[in-house]
Amino acid sequence: MEIFGSRILCLHHILLSIAFKAAQLQDEKSAILFLREIREMVFLKRKNISKWEHLEEAAKLVELNASTAENRL
Repeated sequence: MEIFGSRILCLHHILLSIAFKAAQLQDEKSAILFLREIREMVFLKRKNISKWEHLEEAAKLVELNASTAENRL
């Protein structure tokens, strides 16, 4: 039996994994900084990182190009 919440959690992980891989393809060191910023958003700022605007904000803070991903979604 699948619980609705677990399906959302799975989609959240997929979105974050895709965003991290896209960051790695741009720059390995910036991708690590991106992941660190995401962790800070979750644990310190209490932001919902399953929303695109928060992932985009983290990408911009570490100087990654988030605009190409947004145009393809």
